[in-house]
Amino acid sequence: MKGFVRRFWQSCQYHRGTKEQPGRVVTLVEQGGKHPSECVYGVCYVVRESIALQIFGDLDIREQGGYVRKFVPIFVNQSVSCNKQQQEVIATNAYVYVSMSDNPELVENEEEEKIAAIISNVSVQSTGGWWIVTH
Repeated sequence: MKGFVRRFWQSCQYHRGTKEQPGRVVTLVEQGGKHPSECVYGVCYVVRESIALQIFGDLDIREQGGYVRKFVPIFVNQSVSCNKQQQEVIATNAYVYVSMSDNPELVENEEEEKIAAIISNVSVQSTGGWWIVTH
């Protein structure tokens, strides 16, 4: 996706912390023309129409805390191959969850040292914070 960056700017008490000590999770932040050449790489999944509403319902719960679902253009890297077969373009747009500037959980432009300290010290419900910082 073009025009987005991935940052540890989402304060989170749901997956990576508590209400008293929120952690940080990675979020997509739209650059709004600031850095139009920025790209975010990831994986795009095709979901059968028959289960799409259930999937979105589950994701809407998981991505609570200030995320907004947006429909954005995506680009497929044609030079990437899997098992020596060229990848087929299966979509030109996809839904993604992004943090908007009015998101109360968005903590922009903190120094990396502060973010790393929060991530490594927070009480987490799944993968340990220290592992996230070092990997």
